[in-house]
Amino acid sequence: MNRKIIIVFALLFCLVFVSCAGQQDKAQDNNGKLNVVTSIFVEYDFVREIASDHVNLKVLLPPGADLHSFEPTPKDIISIQNSDMVIYVGGCGPQK
Repeated sequence: MNRKIIIVFALLFCLVFVSCAGQQDKAQDNNGKLNVVTSIFVEYDFVREIASDHVNLKVLLPPGADLHSFEPTPKDIISIQNSDMVIYVGGCGPQK
């Protein structure tokens, strides 16, 4: 029984180790720059002023679009999925 538990923990450790290694390679592909996606221009401007040359920055909401009726395109969703950090306007989280 103990041997099975040790094997399961060893496999889980290997899985976590391999998944973390992939994240480092992704960041190094961009010359050490992080990919950051923001939802609105205010956040985009804030990150641009602070991190300027250290990030690849993209804003989702196009100029003149209404925040309340915005629908992300499949290209936007792929950008979010491939980013290292997403900064967005949202709720306060789960209410207790």
